[in-house]
Amino acid sequence: MTFVRQLVPHLSEVRDLAKLVPSRSTNPAVRDLAARIGRSQNPDMQQLMRWLFMWGVEYVPETDNKAIQQLQQVDDAQFDRMWTQMTVDRHERAIAVAKAELENGRNPAVRQFARKIVDTRQAEIVEMRKLMRS
Repeated sequence: MTFVRQLVPHLSEVRDLAKLVPSRSTNPAVRDLAARIGRSQNPDMQQLMRWLFMWGVEYVPETDNKAIQQLQQVDDAQFDRMWTQMTVDRHERAIAVAKAELENGRNPAVRQFARKIVDTRQAEIVEMRKLMRS
């Protein structure tokens, strides 16, 4: 349950960050990646919230608007790099939480979900780092 409760804010923040990209970025690669990331967050969030409901855990997601405020204040030239770095940072934290679940978790479905988080987020980090180098 700890994994699920810790992962919800990460996914929520990444989804909120991805929503900013269409109005700020002119880079087609960044726009495409953000769209894919944004779409992937919704089913993941739904699964996490189903588990919490099933387990009888009331959960009100916390939102950290600092990142969004920072992104809204940078000029368009800095936006892509800053968005990408913020998203990498959040993905790395989600991976750390998922790896802890893989080491200590007992629920097979939750462990499978954690494996998916590690695999997909690592692939997205590789893609984002390539974008940052270009």
